[in-house]
Amino acid sequence: FIKNLQTLGFRQMPFNENDEEDKLSAEMTISQVRALSIFSSEKEPLKMSDASKKLNVCMPTATQLIDKLVNMGLLERIKNDNDRRLVLISINDKGRRIFQKTQERRKESLTWWFSKINIEEQKKLLDIIESLMEIVNKVVKSEGNGQQIQGEEVNKNE
Repeated sequence: FIKNLQTLGFRQMPFNENDEEDKLSAEMTISQVRALSIFSSEKEPLKMSDASKKLNVCMPTATQLIDKLVNMGLLERIKNDNDRRLVLISINDKGRRIFQKTQERRKESLTWWFSKINIEEQKKLLDIIESLMEIVNKVVKSEGNGQQIQGEEVNKNE
């Protein structure tokens, strides 16, 4: 639902065809944006295995996604002089700019969607989103399989 909502909203947001970065930010997939988000929040470059874990995808999927972002010029591979097998991945300045533009487009998209509903519906929607955020935060904080959250059993495997 959210993916479709953002995709449709992104289509409503104009972009400058002559501005490579603006066009690139408009064409980013949700997975690519998520990857840029993870790399932009890291202080140090990540090993591919760590990136795979943070992205919550298998190594081949992470490799394919990261390869695409490297080819787009948004991430960089850093070779380790001490261990040539070890390759670290880091976001570069262009990747940070594209991520920032994508975040701005996402906000514009949500603003566009909110403009389609009346104030009362907006308030209801915000209440629901706040409730969902509270639940998600509680589940994230629980950190263990089978812990109780407000009488509900939490199972990370579901």
